[in-house]
Amino acid sequence: MKRTILLFCCIFLPLFYASGVFSATTNDPHVKQWGFADTQAYEAWDITTGSKNVVVAVIDNGFDITHPDLKDNVWKNIDEIPDNLIDDDRNGFVDDVWGWNFVVEDVNGDGVIDSSEEGGNNNVLPPVDELLTVNDRDRAALHHGTAVAGIIGSVGGNRRDGAGISQDIQLMNIRVLGNTGSGGLARVADAIYYAVDNGADIINMSIVSGTKDLALQKAIDYAYDKGVSIFAAAGNTSAFLEHTPVYPVCSDAKNSTQKVIGVSAIGIAHYSAFFSNFGASCVDITAPGVGIASTLRYAPEKGFTKSYGGSWSGTSFATPFVSGAAALIKSIQPTWSPAEVYKALLSTTHKTPPKDEEEYAHLYGKGLLQIANAVKYSFDRVVAFTPLESVAHFLKDSGFIFITDPNTGRVSRTIYSDYVKNTEKVIQVRTKKGPVIVAVKKAENDQYTITTLTKRFRKKHSFSLQSQ
Repeated sequence: MKRTILLFCCIFLPLFYASGVFSATTNDPHVKQWGFADTQAYEAWDITTGSKNVVVAVIDNGFDITHPDLKDNVWKNIDEIPDNLIDDDRNGFVDDVWGWNFVVEDVNGDGVIDSSEEGGNNNVLPPVDELLTVNDRDRAALHHGTAVAGIIGSVGGNRRDGAGISQDIQLMNIRVLGNTGSGGLARVADAIYYAVDNGADIINMSIVSGTKDLALQKAIDYAYDKGVSIFAAAGNTSAFLEHTPVYPVCSDAKNSTQKVIGVSAIGIAHYSAFFSNFGASCVDITAPGVGIASTLRYAPEKGFTKSYGGSWSGTSFATPFVSGAAALIKSIQPTWSPAEVYKALLSTTHKTPPKDEEEYAHLYGKGLLQIANAVKYSFDRVVAFTPLESVAHFLKDSGFIFITDPNTGRVSRTIYSDYVKNTEKVIQVRTKKGPVIVAVKKAENDQYTITTLTKRFRKKHSFSLQSQ
């Protein structure tokens, strides 16, 4: 029997934007939304708007990597040469410059799925041609992944559309669903492995299946063990998950270790949305999931002329609020494990004192996401830098370090101190390209060497550290 996953219901409602005062402003015309205000997104931006060193994998039906409000935040596999039909980085995927499409498709149109087509392809854009003649409701599913990606990380401050929770980010595009909203469950496990092995820090899965799958569980275990945080939607069938579990949100329901954060949805009155699944063993936190506007699949030459809109309703759109908040946390605390990220999110929620604690936990988990609280929690736990011996005075006085290539003796890069942390001699410093994680150790002749560990650099480089 063929196992499938079902795309969450997308309820297309009249568009509205909630007004309100917020502290950090952008020039994006549709940045004001009730969901952003009620989760403290605007206040969080006073602390950080994110980092391009943080990669969030969106495992969905694909998002629009050409979208004008997303394209500057799209993850690119820099180790792959486009369109040369060679697996340059030897990761098992040919020409996966912009992610991977795991949907099995008859690409050559011969009516047969041959061996070369079984593993998917590099076409991650949701196709629009097959939807040109269908009704608006059926067309809505096309926008699903693009809307999810936009909530997590559409570009801020570019005078276009809205802004994502994390305005500076890398969004990895992984397609596992077709436009009909279904796909093979095994492909989700493959997608998780792809995300982890290609540098994702966070995985967003606004997808659900009623089938428990061992391969999916093993993939989630693999991601967690590799330090990747996972966020999954609770589902939209008003189901009690204690009796009728769905996956991946309930994948850790009986585990002592929390590996997946499950997200339910609330409306503007802060009551559980009528469609939201519930159940304390699967739901860990709640977020806005009614009347949410976001980016849309944009193809004006095909009649898809709107780049932004909504309103969207579903736990699919509550989940990226939490994934985006996790991305902000990782921009401040890039070395944190999933458990530390989860603690920052779950210990800083807003919780209305309930009459019945058990009922509250079933509906809302630990409470309503509060992004600024979680970001401040993370920032407050940045450990002050303890200078390393001979460079102490230099760091204290000037706040930056010159590093010299030991082979040439030339200064190769200037590193500026940022959220600097000394944990077993691992610190974070800021370069002109963004924060970099380095390991510092003492070498011979009172010199120091540093090795860059940040994922975007992929390879390690060692230098001598000198005060100037």
